[in-house]
Amino acid sequence: TTSILLGVFTFALTWVADREGFQKILLTLFAFGLINLAYQLSLVPYNWSLPLIASDHSQIQRITGLGEGWGQFGSVIGVVTGALLLRLPVVARSSSPGMTLLQLMAAIYLVGFGVAYFYIARGLATVENDVDCDTVPVGETVRQYFRDNMKTLKEYPRLKRFFIAFVIYADVILTVQLNLPNYLRERILLGEDEVRIAYGVSLLCAGIGAWSFARWFSHFDLAKVIVVSLCLWAGVFVGLGLGPHGVVFWSVMAIAGVLFGVLWSASRGYLYKLADVAHLGRSFGLYSVFERCASVIGPIIWGFVGLISFSTRAKYLTLFNLFGALLLVGAIIVRGSESCPED
Repeated sequence: TTSILLGVFTFALTWVADREGFQKILLTLFAFGLINLAYQLSLVPYNWSLPLIASDHSQIQRITGLGEGWGQFGSVIGVVTGALLLRLPVVARSSSPGMTLLQLMAAIYLVGFGVAYFYIARGLATVENDVDCDTVPVGETVRQYFRDNMKTLKEYPRLKRFFIAFVIYADVILTVQLNLPNYLRERILLGEDEVRIAYGVSLLCAGIGAWSFARWFSHFDLAKVIVVSLCLWAGVFVGLGLGPHGVVFWSVMAIAGVLFGVLWSASRGYLYKLADVAHLGRSFGLYSVFERCASVIGPIIWGFVGLISFSTRAKYLTLFNLFGALLLVGAIIVRGSESCPED
């Protein structure tokens, strides 16, 4: 349902485009807020349903890598679809190509999410038929949700320590991902088409990284996989801070994509290792909450450094070194979680 609302709210943006001045700004922010809310809400049941649909819980670590891989490939398909739609005569000749493209993409998403909804609903029907569900008032459900989450964090100190580390490194990586277009234009001096290609390369490599994790690394010590990935990420940030060009730049972007796929897949798999089987759904719901709480401290640091009168080179070198240091802090916390008392 929330996925279908994504397409509906995207259509609202095309209506907002006809407004003027402050009203346009306010309505645009409101529409984006609704889109983001629907997206975040759709992720919680997505993560929560994983333990339900996996017949063999020992395969969850592998399945989550495959899911992450498909998600990254889906992003590549979205980028390619948008680029192809821009070439359509109806878009190219439009007085507002951006709005026309948005309308087409919204229609595609609405139909696609609708198909996915009925497909997933049919798949979960057999599971839900085997589960006794009592009708509980919404208010009590929300209160119980927060009570259960706090209880879970208190009872599982290793899980809590991992979530702290996860917020740190997710904050850093998602902040860089958010501001990457500006970096590519200002520091690497790429054009708009090259920026899109750079994103496409990274997304494609992220899918490859997630699938590689599912194929070869899902049975490794996942804490070590996360720590090694974070250390490699710190090295990637140092490389980006130096402003690489040519083959070196494209190699760094490809490596960053692979590391993203491996790290996100390993994080979900490690969560399965730490969480009690009886509370897997609750733990994956918490994972979604902590992931969505990221990108808070990172944007503040990014904005603060940006306000200081640095040269472009010094600004990005400072930012990426600071973020690399935060990733190492996250790696230390993850490593330290292994020495915590057993939950």
